[in-house]
Amino acid sequence: MSNTKLPKLISINSNNTDNIEHICEDLDLYGTVVVVTGTKTKEILGKHIENLLYRNFRVKEFIVKIGSTDEVKLLENIDSDFLIAVGGGKTIDVTKVVAYKHNVPFLSVPTTASHDGIASNRASLRSFGQHYSMETDSPIGVIANVDIIKNSPYELISAGCGDIIANITAIKDWELSSKKTGESYSQCISSMTMSLIDSIKTYSNDIKSRNDIGITELIRSLILSGISMSFAGSSRPCSGFEHMFSHAMDQLNSKCFHGHQVAVGALISSYLHDIDWMSIRDLLTFLNIPKNYKELGLSKNLIKKALVLSREIRSDRYTILNEKKDDELIIAAEKTGVI
Repeated sequence: MSNTKLPKLISINSNNTDNIEHICEDLDLYGTVVVVTGTKTKEILGKHIENLLYRNFRVKEFIVKIGSTDEVKLLENIDSDFLIAVGGGKTIDVTKVVAYKHNVPFLSVPTTASHDGIASNRASLRSFGQHYSMETDSPIGVIANVDIIKNSPYELISAGCGDIIANITAIKDWELSSKKTGESYSQCISSMTMSLIDSIKTYSNDIKSRNDIGITELIRSLILSGISMSFAGSSRPCSGFEHMFSHAMDQLNSKCFHGHQVAVGALISSYLHDIDWMSIRDLLTFLNIPKNYKELGLSKNLIKKALVLSREIRSDRYTILNEKKDDELIIAAEKTGVI
């Protein structure tokens, strides 16, 4: 298994971001900091954090707009002793890559709970219209402000739930690859990852009502999901055919949230794996997560194209795709009501 760095501090609380100055000092972070944020998230939290840090740190700012390799290059040109990512997935991923390439620590301060990249050692960037996944280091610390996150749009919260639920089929693909190719597999990591899905089920009412208990549990699950990838030394515990399907949708210019796309992919994959896809569909329904082309706002044709195109995504990774023909993928999408 991997020796990848793990976060030294994880704080999931209300108003914890007000202590950002002391948190930095406790983690031996000093000198010049670049606060990496987005146009909207700067107003939500980024500017507040900058103002708190001005007293004892040299503060610079960088705005991420699309999460691209070009933005990575621009951020690399700004001298800093450490970075703080304040925002969503694009902001955190750009920060991760720069921190990894230049061996500087960074803090992850998510403003949404829409993805499991909050604390993972993976990043996804856009270049020439395509998404690329790469290895990085996990943040030195994660500071998740429950008050900020619970007031984000519910579709972002449901996307985070979708990202966790999709781990069901990612684990099945990992197990399948272990049996068919001899790929290294960990029952311990798989069990930990599966327990996060149980947590989403258990706290589904609290998550849907956006109370502190439910949002705290969702954030915890997303953080641990990301950490499971660090333990495994790859994205295997959280990424199988359903993620290949999502990346194919991105290539076809889908604008849906990642968590919604992988949830739909997991619904199709669960049918192909012959596991209880109806229970997954019911959970998606309860949490108001899109489960078909209409709810995603897409066409049947795009879904079909994405299923076929999935074979070209991570062709080195053995999944249920390796055992099914294209027409079986389409039938699975029809049987589960996706199309």
